[in-house]
Amino acid sequence: GFEAGLQVSHFRPDLVILDIMMPDINGYEVCKRIKSNPETKSIKIIVLSAYLNDEAFREMKENGADACFSKPLPLEQLKFEVAKLLDLRK
Repeated sequence: GFEAGLQVSHFRPDLVILDIMMPDINGYEVCKRIKSNPETKSIKIIVLSAYLNDEAFREMKENGADACFSKPLPLEQLKFEVAKLLDLRK
């Protein structure tokens, strides 16, 4: 979890897929850090989690998540959501 946050700052991807439960730091904090940093705030964040209830969904959105989904999410739907967030749909 913490390592992922460091990698985001270094690589600056267009999109990150997070889980809520990660070692060392949770997805809420990683999401919050990415979105609060002026250099990384434009990175799109998708949350995929088996622990996504209404409260977790609300908290992830409050911390800046662009989309939240419960696991398992079919690969085709994930690809569609990634394309939508990155404005790659035709």
